[in-house]
Amino acid sequence: MKKSVLRKNILIGSAIFCLFQIPLISASCKNQQKENNHQKDDSSQNQNDNSENQNNNNFSPTPDSSHNNDSQNNHQPTPDDQNHKDPQDNNNSQPTPNEPEENNQDNKPQPDNEEQKNVIEHFNNVAPSLNHGYVIEYDQSNNFYQSLDGLSGEALRNNLFLLQKANRNSTPKYSDLWKTYEDAFVDKFYENDGTVLDFYTEIPNGKDKYSFSFNDRHQGEKVKNEGEKFNREHIIPQSWFGKKNPMRNDAHHVWPSDVIVNAIHGNLPYGTTKNGKIVSSNGSKFGTSVEDGENVFEVINEFKGDIARVYFYFVLTYQDKNLNRGNMANRVFEKINGKYKIKPNFLNTYLEWTKKDNISQFDLDRNNGIYKHQKNRNPFIDYPELIAVYFENDNNFVFKNKGIANKIIKKAN
Repeated sequence: MKKSVLRKNILIGSAIFCLFQIPLISASCKNQQKENNHQKDDSSQNQNDNSENQNNNNFSPTPDSSHNNDSQNNHQPTPDDQNHKDPQDNNNSQPTPNEPEENNQDNKPQPDNEEQKNVIEHFNNVAPSLNHGYVIEYDQSNNFYQSLDGLSGEALRNNLFLLQKANRNSTPKYSDLWKTYEDAFVDKFYENDGTVLDFYTEIPNGKDKYSFSFNDRHQGEKVKNEGEKFNREHIIPQSWFGKKNPMRNDAHHVWPSDVIVNAIHGNLPYGTTKNGKIVSSNGSKFGTSVEDGENVFEVINEFKGDIARVYFYFVLTYQDKNLNRGNMANRVFEKINGKYKIKPNFLNTYLEWTKKDNISQFDLDRNNGIYKHQKNRNPFIDYPELIAVYFENDNNFVFKNKGIANKIIKKAN
């Protein structure tokens, strides 16, 4: 009798165990299938990029690249905003090793040591800045802005767009960005050692934990940790505009960055987090935003103005393009009277950022370095007054052409 009861209990226990295991095994299989498909699609997509075509299947910049949920409540990044694909795009298009900003992120990495937890952010730029009593010196021999001279109000806003549209250039090939970086993203201010100036790893008031030479670019090899390789980070994620040119190759918003942190950024907007988690060596954060309650990526204060001016440049220059493919883009951009604009909640954040983190010498050098290759400029760097004109409807400012911004110098007493 006791043996019969014991046998019965064992059978019941085994059945319960199996019931719990079935969904776990099923989920594991699904995740494995997603990972395999992701690697397969990476390999296919990478053949289309002439400069990065090696070891695709080994790439795993994020710990959770198999997650592909874009929930209504959390707005997690999807690989390509698949519900808004352009028919000219590859239907199976997935992020290549050099484009991990499209990866989805659910389980963000935590700071792994006290050094990361104790990173202190400051607004006191190391690079000379307008915040510190400096002024801009102009190269008056350059007439890039001559067509705007004497204009104000709506006429200035309209002609500013026409100027940008007429000079809407980018590097001929995606791989040409590497060369542009050697002129536009050189650390002459912090370590001043000629390394890549990466806004995710640069520690303005201390020694960088990592640095990259220009030979450390990622070319498809497996990357496990921050600080190993850098690649190309789309400040405005590619999925927002369907990976179309000239936006895709435009160095004004495609910056060199650490591979791992690039992947953590995913296709999220930049914004201000509520108690965000530190996810990079210099204190960049991921978390719920104050702007709309969804997830955002927050850079350190030193580069917040730089990021804001990138958004300003992008929505001015490409206002007539399709900029709202998918939920993430729709959080930031809206179309009004045929033109894309930044929604007020994010616009207010970016306006605050650019006021607190004003133009620095890094902005000027970046603008001039990109101009050397693309022959176009970010006007909100050359003339910061245009930010109020274009985004705050300042009709009193009258544009006077002074040339292009060249140097930040001490204000004369």
